[in-house]
Amino acid sequence: MPLPTTCPRCDAALARGHIAGQMVHLNWIAAGDSVGLTTLGKQHLATGSLFRPPMLSAARCRACGLGVFEA
Repeated sequence: MPLPTTCPRCDAALARGHIAGQMVHLNWIAAGDSVGLTTLGKQHLATGSLFRPPMLSAARCRACGLGVFEA
């Protein structure tokens, strides 16, 4: 399913881009879970390498601040 082109909250146009990490993994941390000192054992949403950061396709609304991403 492709990312939406309009915001599901306020119906404004969404800006396309990426969410990028700076290390090897971009992880999902559920509400209430501790991040801890490391993210070992966490759910990886994207994996990169030493030469390419982990990235997710994303879109964000500049009007209300909502962001959506594909994982």
